[in-house]
Amino acid sequence: METAPFAGDTVSSVVAAVIIYKLIIPNRGSVGAYLLGWGVIIPLSLWIPFEMMEAFDLRNKILKMCVSLVPMIVVFRSIEAMYDTSPPVVEYSLANYVTYYTCTIHHVWDPKTNGRVRVNTQQFISTFLRVVYYYHLQSLSLSFQMHVDFKPFKSDPVVLDEFHVTRFWELLRPDHIANAYLIVLHLYFYLLVGFELTNFGENIKGYLTKPTFKNPIWTSKSPTDFWGRKWNLLIHDILKGGAFLPARKYVSTPLAVMWSFICSGLMHDYMWAVIFYHHGYEKDPETGICEDCFSPSPLKLTAFFVWNAMMMLLERPVSRWAPMQWMANNLPLTIISSLVGLTALPVTHWYTGDWAVGGFFADYAVALWAIKKL
Repeated sequence: METAPFAGDTVSSVVAAVIIYKLIIPNRGSVGAYLLGWGVIIPLSLWIPFEMMEAFDLRNKILKMCVSLVPMIVVFRSIEAMYDTSPPVVEYSLANYVTYYTCTIHHVWDPKTNGRVRVNTQQFISTFLRVVYYYHLQSLSLSFQMHVDFKPFKSDPVVLDEFHVTRFWELLRPDHIANAYLIVLHLYFYLLVGFELTNFGENIKGYLTKPTFKNPIWTSKSPTDFWGRKWNLLIHDILKGGAFLPARKYVSTPLAVMWSFICSGLMHDYMWAVIFYHHGYEKDPETGICEDCFSPSPLKLTAFFVWNAMMMLLERPVSRWAPMQWMANNLPLTIISSLVGLTALPVTHWYTGDWAVGGFFADYAVALWAIKKL
């Protein structure tokens, strides 16, 4: 029963891919193509997960998150198709396009053969070892974080799922920064496990996949380096084709960057709406109230990504300052990457806090080993 929602998601995304390939791509720029994309495919893809959760009584937040991923891919792939920003190789054939449109990871495509690159033994083993390594790091991290309620520094006055800017000085406290850093590490390990498992599944089929992360926490030289070249490159590429490049056709690069981050925030806010959605089966049949349900603050994720967009846009003028140039030329990379992290850490709980307080990580814990206090 639990696999039914994912089968439905897969079928709906395949159908959408075929429709787009046959009706939108050949008719780009026409009113009909825009009406079909914006008026039918995108709204339907965003609506279907809520109906599926209701129909299949889906309650586990990890499974809800998986259901929310497909609509996000459909939305941005559809925009790519309408505004001609898809990689040319994926439009070579219907098979290529369906594969590209429906996958939650990125294959490596060969423009000479117009097919997917095959994985070799060394790459296969490397992916497997990363899965094992990060699985144990994630288990160890979650054991510690759940034991301290995700706030090892109890003196931190900031509430994890709180959204405020009126007491901004609290966001700069060392104990809050330390708590934020530790939960970001935990999130990083969680995402690595999920993406590497997906990559490994494609490697088993014989296909090479792109890395999703390039050691962003400890090797980033700037906010642009962090967000644009090393952190979650799957989302980066989706937003590049589905938000940045279409916007760049009409506005300047800074505005297109800001628009991409706004789209990322709205995308994550939608995912949170799915993850923490409370359908009828979760509510008391008499009162209609879900007493143990968690509801995140709306647009908090969008605010987080707008904050980081501003940090990126400030990077160029600030980097010309003499002290910044001196640090870039003289400080070790680990120190520089830590300073880069400080541009986001004060408000990181706008992103991570809901998962900790809302029970997302608790639902995920059943798949990990744990150290428990006796």
